[in-house]
Amino acid sequence: MLKVKSLPILAVFGLLSACTPKTDTGPQIIVINEAHFTTVPLEKVLAASEFIPLEFKPESALSEFATFINWTSGFYLMDLYKKKMVLQFDKQGRFVRTIGIAGQGPGEYNQMAEALVTKKGVEILCGGSSTQVFKYDQEGRYMLTEKILDKSSSSFGINPENGDYYFYGASNKNLIWQVKAKSLQPVDSFVLRNTDIMTPGVQAFSATALGSVLFYQPFDDRIFELNGKGIRLKYRFDVGPSTPKYDELDTETQNKMVNEQELWFIYKALENSKWLYLLVAQQVAMDETQSQFYSLIMDKKTGKIYSLPDTPEPGPLFRPAFALDEDNILYSAVQPALVYESVEWKAEFQKKNLPLTADGNYVVVKISLDKIVQ
Repeated sequence: MLKVKSLPILAVFGLLSACTPKTDTGPQIIVINEAHFTTVPLEKVLAASEFIPLEFKPESALSEFATFINWTSGFYLMDLYKKKMVLQFDKQGRFVRTIGIAGQGPGEYNQMAEALVTKKGVEILCGGSSTQVFKYDQEGRYMLTEKILDKSSSSFGINPENGDYYFYGASNKNLIWQVKAKSLQPVDSFVLRNTDIMTPGVQAFSATALGSVLFYQPFDDRIFELNGKGIRLKYRFDVGPSTPKYDELDTETQNKMVNEQELWFIYKALENSKWLYLLVAQQVAMDETQSQFYSLIMDKKTGKIYSLPDTPEPGPLFRPAFALDEDNILYSAVQPALVYESVEWKAEFQKKNLPLTADGNYVVVKISLDKIVQ
């Protein structure tokens, strides 16, 4: 069990056990039960991992809340709080450039909400009263701004098959707004928000290795799959009789769950043909940074669930994984200051002759799932 002290609730890592066979009539049910976890020993994860320290320069220094973008041909991070731009590193971790700039001038955005990388370049979602996307080419040069919706959005995804956009906004009636790639015209998703509860704006989409997009949000027990065929409910959590379905919550029940510390959150979902990765949390204290987080991988064929390890404090905390490729490599990261305080991690870095300083940038961790479950 991992108690995260350094990640805010809107940037971060349920309990899972068995799952019923998937049918065409409804979502796959994932039953939550910590007793069914198989915890992977830390030494096995370290032995099955490749580490890539990101180069540290004054211009590449990141805030502790910088977030990795779902991309593996090089590494891109959003720094929403310090630099308010995207930072690009190559596959070896060398710093390449910054992309985007906050300001009032031409090609500058007032507030950065999220960013995505595509084969054409980088797109930045601008926070504000409307939904605007700032587009940059592969060299990081500003190209144009698209004003897409008259309502604000806090997160977005792009369908890898047809380029359609998906937008999510904490105050929008529709949980998902689909926007056609060519016409930029919105299509009603018919997936409506429960307006009786409060939901924060977070990163709510992730592209999969299957050519689709997953949608998820806190205060919910559902994960949707979005592709060229439409939108369908793919997974639903069963967290027991004490927790209702989040799309049926009312304000009174939500407040009761907050007071009794029973809220569950979905922070991240990644998927390929074999594995489902989940970063979920249970609120166990009114201080949200003390919530209990679980970083889990599920074998979709067998339903067996593995829990990534933690070490006794002080120890490294896995950042939320940001990609899962078809080679069954899970991309995560650790904070160097915490790695520096761990005997196990320091020994592994020394064994692999990797540089490590307490004030360095993040270290990308490429975990071979095939190796850790052998």
